[in-house]
Amino acid sequence: MRPDTSVKLPDHEEVERALIEILRARGNRALRAYDAYRLLADHFKSDWKQLHEKSAIRDELKWHNVCRTARSRLVKTGRMKRLPFNSWSLTEATFPGDLTRSNAGAEELACPRN
Repeated sequence: MRPDTSVKLPDHEEVERALIEILRARGNRALRAYDAYRLLADHFKSDWKQLHEKSAIRDELKWHNVCRTARSRLVKTGRMKRLPFNSWSLTEATFPGDLTRSNAGAEELACPRN
């Protein structure tokens, strides 16, 4: 039997908690999936090898799969919602208060600043 050479990634629950924490710290401004991958990687102090390891089953990065699955689980449990432009924010159940900020974040994504 070959030794397991895969790198250790955070589990889905850890990523879910970190994603909620990051969105709360941003005032629940909309966050694009690509930006979430980067911010989560920084949060976990992930190295290049962790971020670029491919899945053995599908032609995708394991890191993206872990992040996408965590995000999907948050949506299914009603703690996160999808916005236009492949962006996401917390629902009112997770981020009580004025959610117009999260919708404004989606508008910012549509019209980048110069």
